[in-house]
Amino acid sequence: MRLLERSALVLTVIALLGASGCAKKIGATYDPFVVFPATAQWTWNDELNIIPDHPSMETLNIQSIVREAITKGLAKRGYTLAPAGEKVDFRVHYQVGIGQKLKPGSVKSYASLSLTLVDTKTDRSAWVGFIKTDADIATPEAQRRKRLREQMNKMLKNFPPNQPK
Repeated sequence: MRLLERSALVLTVIALLGASGCAKKIGATYDPFVVFPATAQWTWNDELNIIPDHPSMETLNIQSIVREAITKGLAKRGYTLAPAGEKVDFRVHYQVGIGQKLKPGSVKSYASLSLTLVDTKTDRSAWVGFIKTDADIATPEAQRRKRLREQMNKMLKNFPPNQPK
């Protein structure tokens, strides 16, 4: 049974955010009392980053794909990754999840990503975004990267909040 669970984990993560078609759910919420400047600097809070623990994670390059999508998505909106040791406005962390839905005669795999920005002034979550999508184990890495960038752009559509449009 343990081998079956590991196989399902590997197959699902291979497909992380690489499904064909549209994501099932993408959204975000934020603390309306936090001031989100038009530009800001942030850093990773690596202690809170979560990716399923499995030896194949490095081979699948999941961390690199997720970090690249987050960094580029935030930079496109004026939020840049700060050089080490610089003062930052936000600490950023993410969580990757995987799962399966069992239906009579089929198994549907899905992947999720949540992204949290923590305000360094208050040490509270200021903004949280999420993506949940079907997963397809046959998707090559280049397509997974492209798909995650597209989904990240949808999740960050109204980021930073409270900015004049």
